[in-house]
Amino acid sequence: GSNLLFSDKIYEGVLIKLDEFDKIEFFGNKVVCGAGASLMKVAREAIKRGLAGLEFAAGIPGTIGGAVYMNAGAYKSDMGYVTRTVKVLTDDLKIITLTNEEMNFHYRSSFLQSHPNYICLEATLRLEKGDKSALEAVVKDRKERRVKSQPLNYPSAGSVFRNPENADPAGKLIEDIGLKGLTKGGAEVSNIHDNFIINKKEASAQDIHDLIMFVKDAVKEHYGIE
Repeated sequence: GSNLLFSDKIYEGVLIKLDEFDKIEFFGNKVVCGAGASLMKVAREAIKRGLAGLEFAAGIPGTIGGAVYMNAGAYKSDMGYVTRTVKVLTDDLKIITLTNEEMNFHYRSSFLQSHPNYICLEATLRLEKGDKSALEAVVKDRKERRVKSQPLNYPSAGSVFRNPENADPAGKLIEDIGLKGLTKGGAEVSNIHDNFIINKKEASAQDIHDLIMFVKDAVKEHYGIE
């Protein structure tokens, strides 16, 4: 459910949660993980073994499947750098394996986003040998920086907007047009980090959605950036 905004309306459908697809198996510098495995846990286990490549994921909540689908990333790295193959269930109920190239990873996007009826079941990641102490130090430093620079004391979905190409980061664009602290109902553009929309006080999904759209429209109008 990470990074999903569920409507306040009744949902007349089925939700499938892959919690039990949670195996994590290491084979040298290779790790095979189920789509329901915790991304942060996989990162922790890799670092424990002195394997580098997943330090960026140590602070990203959610599952391997979700991370592969959206090509989750941070600190100038993402799943596309470490994912070798992805096992998926197709919409005609065949299980196939897609290579890194076939997954077409780009900034916060992948092949799965253009094939929404495919379901990620498992990913195989390839990591590199690293120094366990150095990797732990990197993760610790980043955690301390996150605590200082992100509104972690309120519920949020992390950064809302992708950073546009050839422009300032999304948070700076939002701050520079004076939207820091803007509220809609119980939702607020964070005073700590402008790319976070927090649930300040019993926000509805509609509050958050409306604030997202207002910011999106304001940035488009002011800068001409989508």
